Amino acid sequence: MLDAVNVVLFAEARSTTAWFRPGPPRMPASRLRLITIVVVTLACALIGAGVWAGLSRLEDHWRERIVAALGPYGSAEEIQLGVSGITLGQLRIGHPERPAADVLSARRVMLAPDYSELLFGRFQLERVRIEGGQVRLRRDNDGWELPLPDPTSPGETLASSSPAPKTGERASSNSDAPATERPTLRIKRLEMVDSTLELSDFVVTRPTHRIELDDLDLKIEPLNLPDLGGKTNLTLSATVGEAPASGSIFLEGYFVPRERQYGFQLRLRNVQLAAIQPYIARGRLPFAAGRIDLEINASCRDNRLYAPGVVALHDLKLGGSGAERLSSAQRFAAQLALRESDGRLSTRFNAEGRCNEPALRLDYNPQSRLAKALFRNLDLSLDELARALGAERLH
Repeated sequence: MLDAVNVVLFAEARSTTAWFRPGPPRMPASRLRLITIVVVTLACALIGAGVWAGLSRLEDHWRERIVAALGPYGSAEEIQLGVSGITLGQLRIGHPERPAADVLSARRVMLAPDYSELLFGRFQLERVRIEGGQVRLRRDNDGWELPLPDPTSPGETLASSSPAPKTGERASSNSDAPATERPTLRIKRLEMVDSTLELSDFVVTRPTHRIELDDLDLKIEPLNLPDLGGKTNLTLSATVGEAPASGSIFLEGYFVPRERQYGFQLRLRNVQLAAIQPYIARGRLPFAAGRIDLEINASCRDNRLYAPGVVALHDLKLGGSGAERLSSAQRFAAQLALRESDGRLSTRFNAEGRCNEPALRLDYNPQSRLAKALFRNLDLSLDELARALGAERLH
């Protein structure tokens, strides 16, 4: 009996000892944290490598498209793709007929795409900012020649969203299908700062009349390329002439090229008369020197222009080739008029009529009789100014 009890107690002791037997040793917490950090680091590295590879491919893709858009006459020393957009360094755009000078050059150009439009497969620029730019415009018998992208190259390269058909692939099974609509590029806001605008007018005078605008600050919004469709607002401020005797120019308004419609406010302050003379007079003015203040509020709709304003000529000195056509009596009267008005002539005016040939009506009051006679002899006209500012088409 005693032996049986001992056997039972021994069995219970063994089972109790087995219940409290320690398990396999646990991993230290510090080693577990180290392994976790290594795993997370490797995962981040793999993800970062994938993102970097994707961005590299994207940058190469946009670099190719931009180079193609610039065409054979354009180049950029530096092209960078960032989160905020694309940056071009030392941009240059030439012209096949003008190899000696760039039509457009800039120290830096920043392109900010509209990412919300990219989600729908449409390429649209939220903002284009040009810093340290230099633009050269020419006016011929067809109007102002703008340095815009070639409709057959940059428009298709930057604005198209569908890939080109593969070699040998038939474009369409129906030979009578309409032609594909020409792609367009929309820029919501175009800015130019710290820039220069050089205007060469081959129409208003011979030889070519040139005006250079410095310290240019230009804003255009929106801009539709290449057809310039729709209403576009424009604001421009710049200086004319060399400091410290430079004048200023301010232009604000809108234009609708398709409809030959525009409206603007133009202000000139202390501008040398020689720079603006061909646009305000039919002939040579009889002054060797002088400056002009001009303010116009113009509106052109349905080929009808209404443009009231004020013009003031000051610091006038009689002479130059324009004074040679004056008789002795006219010359003497002009000298008396300038002496009487202290070298200043001013008047209000109103230009009305067809947009490219407005009739100018001057209000000479309160000018003296001699000043009125001199004003009449100047043969002032705003025809060329109206044509240059918007009556002609852009191309």
